[in-house]
Amino acid sequence: MPGITWHDATITKLHTILSNDEAVRGIFQLGSFAGAHAQVDAWSDLDLLLVVADEAIEQFDPSSAWREILGDVYAIDSYQHADYSTFRTFYTDGRHIDWLIAAQSSFMHLNAWSNNPLAYGYNILYAASERIQTLAEGSTPPIPFLPPSEADFKQLVNSFRFKGMLAVTKAARNDLLIAEHVALDLVRDCLLLAMWLRDRETGTVHHRDGHAGNR
Repeated sequence: MPGITWHDATITKLHTILSNDEAVRGIFQLGSFAGAHAQVDAWSDLDLLLVVADEAIEQFDPSSAWREILGDVYAIDSYQHADYSTFRTFYTDGRHIDWLIAAQSSFMHLNAWSNNPLAYGYNILYAASERIQTLAEGSTPPIPFLPPSEADFKQLVNSFRFKGMLAVTKAARNDLLIAEHVALDLVRDCLLLAMWLRDRETGTVHHRDGHAGNR
C-alpha cells in the first residue's frame, strides 16, 4: 500500500498532465480531502471531477486508456448518472481514485444536476475559464439526509420474503447450488437494512468507519 503522501504526489502529477490538455476544462477535488477538517490516511481514496470539452468526451468516457497516466490500472467499476459518469479505479499499487467525468455542456447546468458532488465541498485544482470557476462556486448546498421511506422498507421486506421462499423451493427440490445462491441474497438484504439503520442513527450516508454498523 502506498504511503500517506501518495495523494499529494498524485494530484501534482495529474494537474501537470491534464491542465495542459486542451480537452480538459476543469479539475475538481472532492470527498475527504476537500473539507476544512479533512481526516485522511493511506487508505483514503481521491475523488476527482473532470470537466471535458463536449467534442472530446469520448476520449474520457467510455475510453479508459487515459486513466493509465497515473500508473497501471488493476480494476475498474463504472456507472452512469444522468449528468456525469463515475469510474471507480484501483491501481496496482493500491491507490483508489474515483473519477467523475462530465461534459462541459452538462456542467453548465450544474445546479440542475440530480446529485451535485461539488455541493459537499471541493477544491479547484484547475479551471480553464472564469465561467467554470463561477459555476463551481455557485454550487447549491447538499440535499438534507432523507432516510429510506416506508415504501422502500416494504419493498425490501417483500423482496426478502420472495427470495426466502424461492430458496426453500430450490432446496426442497434438491437444487442446493441455486438454493444457496439465492439464500446469500438474504444476508445481503439484512446487511442493507443494517446500513439503513446506521444512516438513520448518524444522519448521513457518508461514513469514515463502521460506526454502529460494526456491532
